[in-house]
Amino acid sequence: MSNKKPTIELLESIRRIVYRWVNTQTPLTADVAAGATVLYVESTKRWAKGDQLAIIDYEREVHEPFLVVDEVVDDTTLTLSTPIRVNAGWTVANNSVIRKTHNGKLMEGIYIGDPAVIPQYPAITIMEQSRSSNFEALNLTKENHSIQIASFTQATNNEDSYRFLLSITDNIERGLKNNFYPFVGSYDQTQITADIAAGDRVIKVDDSSIFEPGRHVLLDSLHRSEESSVKCIVDATTIELHAPFMNAYTSGSSLQLIAMTRFFYNSWPADIDYGFIHKGSLLHASTISYFAWEAEIQEAGGWLDPVLS
Repeated sequence: MSNKKPTIELLESIRRIVYRWVNTQTPLTADVAAGATVLYVESTKRWAKGDQLAIIDYEREVHEPFLVVDEVVDDTTLTLSTPIRVNAGWTVANNSVIRKTHNGKLMEGIYIGDPAVIPQYPAITIMEQSRSSNFEALNLTKENHSIQIASFTQATNNEDSYRFLLSITDNIERGLKNNFYPFVGSYDQTQITADIAAGDRVIKVDDSSIFEPGRHVLLDSLHRSEESSVKCIVDATTIELHAPFMNAYTSGSSLQLIAMTRFFYNSWPADIDYGFIHKGSLLHASTISYFAWEAEIQEAGGWLDPVLS
């Protein structure tokens, strides 16, 4: 029988990627005072030079918008192009965070499908446009998903609105390119229990029973992910990989090995169109044409469906 997987899982995965890149929110790890231009944060992943942000204290409901990243220094440090102005006492104790903004605004909605009415803008819609299938090997097909990701901003001021649209689209594109192997569907996970050196193939885990030879895996840390597949189970707490991980990692609660049930081996935001007016209203829009290739096993006997009952 066919091992067909639901399309909605891929669309949910893309929405998760888009949300994390257009609404990136990162906790501070050190208190910040007015005049500061250096921020110490949990992770600088999903931040880049030129990104606009607000620093927010949710406990006291205060924030300062229109700050801009000048440089991403390392995995936990970034600098601002102008100093913080508001003397609000941004503290770790109050769960202060930095959050990505676009022209001083947050993303209002990310929708699967194309709703007839979008109540607030800016907004993003995600839709599967088409799907094709062809054999790559015996009992193995390539499922080619074509996805449209559209962003909408209100055209109140032409230049501001266009800059707004470019900012959102650039962040979505960066997010998709940073998720070449999109993480889709159900999964199993276990903690990595020993440090990993670059080039290691033998990995110590809390529980190797969730894996089997050939299963694709993702190493997931606070700052990056890497993909490989299981070569063999060595013992109850050890596995060997086909391809080594390229970076070194320190074991800890954030270092996990994830066993995937679906394997997308190629994806890319191939084309971007800008500047459409949508639905007869004053909206600027961009459309990203994105594809994702999935390897899908077609089990033996998949074409033996009864025809008379």
